[in-house]
Amino acid sequence: MPLSDTSYRRLSPTINMYSEEGTGDSGPDRHYNRDHTGDYLAPLASVEDLSRVNTPGGSPSPRPRQRHPALEDPNWEPPEDPSLATPRNIAEVTLEPGILTPLQDSEPFSEGPPDRYRLVFLTLVLHGVGTLMPWNMFITAKNYFVEYKLATADEDLNTYATNFLPYIGYASQIPNVIFNWLNIFIQMGGNLTTRIVWSILVEVVVFVVTVVLAMVDSSDWPGVFFWITIASVVILNVANGIYQNTVYGMAARLPFSYTGAVVLGSNISGTFTAIINIMAIAMAPQHQDLCDLLLSSPPCLSCWPVLTLILPCPSIVSSLFNVFMVFFVTLAVFPAVLADTCRTEENFPITPKYYQAVTCFLTFNMFAMLGNMLPALFTWPSPRFLCVPVLLRLFLIPAFVLCHFYPVKAVRIMPVLIDSDWAYWALSVVLGVTSGYYSSLAMMYCPRTVEPEHAPVAGMMGAASLITGIFSGIVFQIVCTYAVTNISFEIPGYEFPFRNCTNRMT
Repeated sequence: MPLSDTSYRRLSPTINMYSEEGTGDSGPDRHYNRDHTGDYLAPLASVEDLSRVNTPGGSPSPRPRQRHPALEDPNWEPPEDPSLATPRNIAEVTLEPGILTPLQDSEPFSEGPPDRYRLVFLTLVLHGVGTLMPWNMFITAKNYFVEYKLATADEDLNTYATNFLPYIGYASQIPNVIFNWLNIFIQMGGNLTTRIVWSILVEVVVFVVTVVLAMVDSSDWPGVFFWITIASVVILNVANGIYQNTVYGMAARLPFSYTGAVVLGSNISGTFTAIINIMAIAMAPQHQDLCDLLLSSPPCLSCWPVLTLILPCPSIVSSLFNVFMVFFVTLAVFPAVLADTCRTEENFPITPKYYQAVTCFLTFNMFAMLGNMLPALFTWPSPRFLCVPVLLRLFLIPAFVLCHFYPVKAVRIMPVLIDSDWAYWALSVVLGVTSGYYSSLAMMYCPRTVEPEHAPVAGMMGAASLITGIFSGIVFQIVCTYAVTNISFEIPGYEFPFRNCTNRMT
């Protein structure tokens, strides 16, 4: 059926542009076409009209030019149409997870897709083991370096043995701090996979060199051996600084618990190393064999498959402070102060041979691992009040210094106030539990104090604060040694106990 000038189409009130009149009048009495339903109608152009538009010699449509009512009356509003009303209140709309609406600024954190068999979680735990494995292996092998490789009659070289752990701490944490912070602003080594793979390969090579040095007789050149060891530690921690920072940044992209998986792995690393140390003491008759057993495991453990800038706001500053302070207090006394704390009670159940290995390394690392598991059960306190228990841990530093802490080849003059091996062991338990628990909370809270898009960088800044706290704590170990050898005081009516160690580990 051909179209004619009397053909009409139905229009929505919001787009009605035509009037009934053939004139362009815009007076207030103008009426609009309506059908029996009340809808607005507008005439359609006929075939004849269309044939004369834009044709040579044609003429425009006889219909006059018509304008939208809003152009004539600024106060014009389209009539309400009940069929277009909102079916329900917008407040009743349920927002589906992962779907952004104009009411949402950004997508909130969610649990994400299911982690089948917890494989991603376990992979991050393994990465956490790898981040602290180099450090734990060197500090746990202290007696191999001090009493075997660096043992010499030359008084000038004795300083290497006396301050071995602080020197190792400087060589480890100075490059670690520098490259952790640099990796936030400069992505060194390419993409994520490249950084992790090459960092692990460098660590494996350095550990192989360390094991080779353990098999070589260096009794005639202890000074050279010391500096080769320090150089290897520096190279090792340059790679480890990039590796650790990258792992924390990767974990920060995932749900809440996966950052805790990295911290859990770091504490498992210490516990695992302490257990290997005890087994090596029992099985190895010589210090060289002890080192071979202790230092040959990191290359094997490091070869697992690799997982396929922000301006600080006040909230993240407090979180970074908490991370820093937890590790500062821990490293101010562990391992230097705890490793040089002597067994003084003859009837203490742990023999002198295993005293340091059990009360220092095993106790701290095992209870730090247990403390790291507690956030899975509860998270207290909140980010706002986490600084309170973190600051209270500062009292652990003088507590350990006032135990039977006797630095190697140094004379203690500070009185001992905590005269009990049991009390010292209990303090070690407290240090481990609080270190594991509060370090996990601080690292978990850190990426959650910023916008989701900044979470990866916040995680990297948390890792950098962690390393900065470790470095600062290691530097403070020298202060502890200086204090007990240069500061003395008296308490009227109290006799200070000065007892010799029952026996240092041999």
